Amino acid sequence: MYVSLFVVGVQRRVNGSVDFFRNWTSYKEGFGELDHEFWLGNDKLYYLTNQGRYTLRIDLVDRNGSSYFAKYDLFRINDENDNYQLSELGTFSGTAKTRSKGELNMC
Repeated sequence: MYVSLFVVGVQRRVNGSVDFFRNWTSYKEGFGELDHEFWLGNDKLYYLTNQGRYTLRIDLVDRNGSSYFAKYDLFRINDENDNYQLSELGTFSGTAKTRSKGELNMC
C-alpha cells in the first residue's frame, strides 16, 4: 500500500499586512508571500484539485484565540471558464459550524 500525504496552503491571513481587495487576475495568478499572507492562485488550485482526490481543511482562530477547523473529505473546483466554481465538496467533519454546499458555491 502506498500513501502520500502533503499539505498545500491555499490562503493565509493573519494581520492584514497584505491587501486582499484584488482584481480577477490577481486571484487567478495568486499574490502575497508564502511565508506571510497570501492567496495561492485559482489556476494553481484548479490544477491541484483536478489531479487526484484532495481533502480541504480550513483552520480558524477567533478573536478570543479559540481554534476551530472544518474538514471536507473531497474538494475540487472548476476552471476559469466556469469562474473557478466549487464542483465537488465531500463530507464535513470538524469543530467549525458547517455551511451548506449551496452557500459555499455562492462565494
